[in-house]
Amino acid sequence: MKKLFVILLSALLLLSSCTGAKQTQTPAEIMAVIQGSGIEFADVYDYNGETFDDDILSGLYGDLFEHPTTADFTDYYVSVDETPLKPQEIGVFVCKDEQTAAKMAEFISSRIERLAENARNYQSVDATGINSAWVKASGCYVGYVMLCSDSENAINIVKEGIGA
Repeated sequence: MKKLFVILLSALLLLSSCTGAKQTQTPAEIMAVIQGSGIEFADVYDYNGETFDDDILSGLYGDLFEHPTTADFTDYYVSVDETPLKPQEIGVFVCKDEQTAAKMAEFISSRIERLAENARNYQSVDATGINSAWVKASGCYVGYVMLCSDSENAINIVKEGIGA
């Protein structure tokens, strides 16, 4: 009986490790809260559900040799303002495990670093959002915010949504 209890307890712990014990909202729900809060930015393209493919992922978050793949996520929602002189993005990913989430946070941080380098080289780029960017992995969840205005409000919404 004790062995059965230990096995069941172990199974529950394993299942709950990335099922979002701390997470309270899906990526789409988090983005709905952000959109409902009045935080806006123009020329947005939303990647939600099944719109990402490996080519888009490598273009946004990868480098020459390594990038995330669609197999790394169970859910996501990313809004990208495609205005090149004012880069702004908000994204939430649910990764398959905590290691993948940590790696995705690294990919996002690298993207922000590349955008910051671009902003230093091209003075016409508004770097406000880049300079206030926030990235956080929390369990299997990764959230990031890079906005030119109202970033603190968006960061708080994402933090709460991913349980950070």
